[in-house]
Amino acid sequence: MRRDSVVSVDRMSLAFVLAVGLLFGRLINAAELNMRPVVTKPEPLKRLHPKLRWMVKETVRAIWIGDDLFDKNDDGNMTKGQVLADAGFNLVRISMGVNSDDKPSGVVDTSKPLEAKFDRSKSTDLERRMAPNLKEARRVGLKLMIGFQYGTHHLEPYRKYRSHQDGLAKITCCPIDEEYITGQHIGKWAVKIAQGGADGMVVDMEMYHSDKSGYHGSCVCDDCFVTYLKRYARNWKQLYVETPAEGRVQWLEDRKASDHYSALAAKRIEMMYDSILRKCQKINPAFFFGIAPMLHHLPGVERGFGSASNPCLVFSEHEYHHGAYRGSFIGTSHIRKNLPALFVSGAFVAVQTPETMANNVVQSSLYTDGWWPWYGTALLMHTGAAESSGRPYGRFDGTSARDYLDRITTAHTKLDKLLALPKSRWPARQDGKLNWLKARVANAIDDKVLTEAQVDLENYIKLVQLGGY
Repeated sequence: MRRDSVVSVDRMSLAFVLAVGLLFGRLINAAELNMRPVVTKPEPLKRLHPKLRWMVKETVRAIWIGDDLFDKNDDGNMTKGQVLADAGFNLVRISMGVNSDDKPSGVVDTSKPLEAKFDRSKSTDLERRMAPNLKEARRVGLKLMIGFQYGTHHLEPYRKYRSHQDGLAKITCCPIDEEYITGQHIGKWAVKIAQGGADGMVVDMEMYHSDKSGYHGSCVCDDCFVTYLKRYARNWKQLYVETPAEGRVQWLEDRKASDHYSALAAKRIEMMYDSILRKCQKINPAFFFGIAPMLHHLPGVERGFGSASNPCLVFSEHEYHHGAYRGSFIGTSHIRKNLPALFVSGAFVAVQTPETMANNVVQSSLYTDGWWPWYGTALLMHTGAAESSGRPYGRFDGTSARDYLDRITTAHTKLDKLLALPKSRWPARQDGKLNWLKARVANAIDDKVLTEAQVDLENYIKLVQLGGY
């Protein structure tokens, strides 16, 4: 037989095998799953609640602190709240939380007396600090959000997350444990914050005390998996019994159902957080939420926490070192077309000089939906002293808090004037990351650092040219 004939036969055999495999896969799907679409339509902001229109008129000028607004600042008789209001901020996020021994989750032994300061079903912070902070915020004209950490101070019992890679978690909660998240975890405290009169709540989605740094794929715990099977499988009980927990991810992949499974998870998460929003809006129709540290950290949350009239504020950390950049502009554009949210660019005080931050105030506010500094307490400590106070909570070396506050105040004043002008008269949009990478090349201290900086800059330029924005 000629060689080309052999090759032809081999190709025909391969094509036959692939065709049979494709047909077999379709037969599996047809026999086991009816993957009707999970419909998720664009849900952009429409007409904002009258009490929230400041968010787009002024842009969001938030600051993330742990201090109390009613405390006196260290450079005079003004309160910290007054200092921030005078600098032009319009929103303050203050961290609060549940009572805890600051240790990872564990089963609470209810048969023994529990010290109040360790009782995770209570929050002394909210009871004692929220009201006086709210009073001061109102006095100086600031909006107040209370910040809670998502992955910290869990209270047993609750369902655990089963990841695609590492199996069942020991601490990290299932992201769709509705009874726990709405009743004992985020939802419980959101309602109390709304009842206390604060304007909103920020949920920091980082997993501080958890054994996972984040959710690496949709949860495939017993409840999540069986919920999917009940909706889409023809013989769900048999499939549930026959599919071992550690084989669920492969089972979904074999049936080309992974994306479908994740779409349902995101829809369920959206509906769960939407129920929390509705409870809070029954108390205060203008109540709003925010999430950190990035857009789509947990798909579905922004849609659940936002509505056509009440935006979910996305406190992004990707701008920390350099200000708004290509990714910020893409995120902002995506939100405006698809989500009931606003994109607020972050700034890391310890690594941005006062001059750089002032420039980023204007750029982030004009070309995303606002800005926020972390850690904002650094702008309220040793106000007149030229010291850094140390990373990550301090300032850029050799600077004082006043160095920042004066420039931020000037930047906010400039921003007010620009927002009153047509967009055609705004300063040109800058890519903060591109500027930062160029500065790294210009300031390289040796050949090794220079080479690394040049490679990073060249790669970023190629990325921007490839993807636009």
